[in-house]
Amino acid sequence: MKEIAKAIDNAFVAVPEPVRDYLTVKAATVFLELGAGHSLEAGRCRFWGHEMLERWYRGESTPLSLYATRLFDRSKFDIGCAERFTSGPAIVVINEPSDGPVRGGWLRFVTSYAVAQARNRFGNFEPRWVQEDISANPLWQTPLGIARKRLSYMIHESCNTILISSDSTDRKKAGAVLEMRRHLNDNGVLVISPERRDGPNLSRARVDAGDLIYALCRKNNIPIYPAGGFWQPGRLSLRIGRAVHAQELLDSKLFRGQSNTGQRVGDLLMVEVAKLLPESKRGIYTKSVGN
Repeated sequence: MKEIAKAIDNAFVAVPEPVRDYLTVKAATVFLELGAGHSLEAGRCRFWGHEMLERWYRGESTPLSLYATRLFDRSKFDIGCAERFTSGPAIVVINEPSDGPVRGGWLRFVTSYAVAQARNRFGNFEPRWVQEDISANPLWQTPLGIARKRLSYMIHESCNTILISSDSTDRKKAGAVLEMRRHLNDNGVLVISPERRDGPNLSRARVDAGDLIYALCRKNNIPIYPAGGFWQPGRLSLRIGRAVHAQELLDSKLFRGQSNTGQRVGDLLMVEVAKLLPESKRGIYTKSVGN
């Protein structure tokens, strides 16, 4: 069996890159809709889903706000307090669910739609998502790792995300942070998910995410909006909380024993996100809500 697996690996790597990319997109189409509750609900929605992935393959633009109603027009959008995004720069801190259409990916589309609608699709209305890049570690140099990295890059190109990785060079990290600052300086909305992994319930924030958010907002006092998304059959819900600021976070009595500033900022923000979710979705932060 090992020999067969190795032969398959070698065959995949030997395939020309355009063909590998096409196979990757087709595999992603199947994977994203596989499982209960993950599929798009109508033929026309699936048509737009396939069309979007084809555009990823061709390197063409696919604004998430534009595709939201095309992909999920059978679901009710239940969006609360989107008017908070009407103007000015903002950082949105949001959860990363794994349930609902396209394995939780629906939340990226609905959030982008909420911001664009709040700004009447005028000016810098399309939010930019901070996307964690696939590691360059040799352990990822497998056919699956190569395919995931290529798909990640296609999403980055077509959805205008900002790629950053914990194992990137300092120069690459600095370049990504500079790109984020430019977007914020242009009154843009930046969306970051601090969770260590996606899931139906909240997982703990990453230290590097907390460090990043704190570095971006502390000098210019940019508001941070917690947002929580959750799925119920036929309904895609997004709740946007009140703005918080860096110093306000650090004045909190919560997690005072945490000496790492990045971890504390991440945890405090995830508590704000947890407040916007049903109790069953709050995960590790359930006990912290209300303290």
